[in-house]
Amino acid sequence: NDKQIECDIIEKDPLCLFMSRINLSRNKKIKVNYLNEDFLFFKNKKKYDLIIANPPYIRFQGVGERDQIITQLENELYIKVSRLVNYYALFFYRAISMLKENGRLVFITPSDYLNFNYGVDLKSFIKKNCEVESIITFDNGSLIFEDNLSSACITILTKSSSDIKTKEAKMIKLSRWDEKILLDTLHDNNPTSTTIRLFKYKQHDLNYKEKWNNYFEVNETFNETKHNLVKLSNYARVCRGIATGANEYYILSKSDLSNWGIEENFTRPVLEKSLNCKFHTFNESDFNNIVITNKPAYLLYVFSQPSNNLLKYIKHGEAQKIPDKYLPSKRNPWYSMEKREPARIWAGTFSRDGVKFILNNSNCLNLTTFHGIYPKTKDENTIKFLVAFLNSSICKELIKRVISPMGGGLDKLQPKDIENILVPDMNKVSQNDIDLIAEKFDEATRLARKSEENSHLLKQINDILSKILK
Repeated sequence: NDKQIECDIIEKDPLCLFMSRINLSRNKKIKVNYLNEDFLFFKNKKKYDLIIANPPYIRFQGVGERDQIITQLENELYIKVSRLVNYYALFFYRAISMLKENGRLVFITPSDYLNFNYGVDLKSFIKKNCEVESIITFDNGSLIFEDNLSSACITILTKSSSDIKTKEAKMIKLSRWDEKILLDTLHDNNPTSTTIRLFKYKQHDLNYKEKWNNYFEVNETFNETKHNLVKLSNYARVCRGIATGANEYYILSKSDLSNWGIEENFTRPVLEKSLNCKFHTFNESDFNNIVITNKPAYLLYVFSQPSNNLLKYIKHGEAQKIPDKYLPSKRNPWYSMEKREPARIWAGTFSRDGVKFILNNSNCLNLTTFHGIYPKTKDENTIKFLVAFLNSSICKELIKRVISPMGGGLDKLQPKDIENILVPDMNKVSQNDIDLIAEKFDEATRLARKSEENSHLLKQINDILSKILK
């Protein structure tokens, strides 16, 4: 086709725009209009056949006009945008509004909008205004954005204002980049390589409230056991760990308390680092081992009139400008802390080889390295049953449905994600099975603490759980 293509390049950075002009200077088939403007504020009544972009991926907290951008988009597009949204996601809203009917969008972005809570609003907007042609993701180990911890995805959408959307959505997962095979798959051919996996869905089967990473694999464990599963929220509530805003000030060692003369009634025992938790239980003896090695182990926890010695430490904090830090500045007084009771179960916030769940048999509070799980039951064996299940290979598969991949093999869990983990329906589990699992969990933990082999017990726990769920 000899028809000249007209293209608008919209770029906020003059240098990037200049480089684009140089790169395209010899291409005579494209008539290019170079527009030095912010895409999010771009004013043009023109509608486009195709919009291609790699939006900037920056932390939105660093964008000065953050609220202005969101408010303007909301007013123009009659939408509601989460204030937790990532900056790049706003480009979806703007670009979709600039497409012609049946126009196409091709974006390469981080994949977190597929799974994070702020993505619910965006996915709802996409479903209402577009048909999903394809979303291409990469295996967890491959980072496209090397300078930040996020996995990438390519999103291809077609603008459609019709309520009846008939295109088949293709969810594609690549273990390595292979352009030819990818293009063949996009053009309705079945994959011819083990480096690519293809899953097809009807548009109405894409639920914007769910994590869309579930559409890139078949979870056989879930399919086989879902009739006997319920959400963990039925049996427990989950809270994020305490965020101090200045651990170096608020977390003290035994010698710190002694040197400042701070009375222990102004502190609470706390687990500062997950590395201090080596087993699936954490006991008072484990806490004492941290104390005697003079590691930070006490959280400043002030809810009464400070003593004279504590006042000296407070003055020291003021000299260090601790009250000016973000979280301390939001507390009144600044040296106070979030009120929290010790959680019976801790869940790792980040993981690489599966989430770690810890039975807390101490009085320790937890910081943000763990989320706290507060079971509704007080029955010890039922709590041990839950911990044993949460650490089982069965649950490891089920957790994939709620986890948020960060890229580079790193996964993240939010408190709501943990509440959504599927666990056995306890109404269908006999007391004998609960007691048996609890007994084997105790024995497995005892052997682990003695550095003895316990894999046979872990297998027995998995076997019993499998029978319960089938």
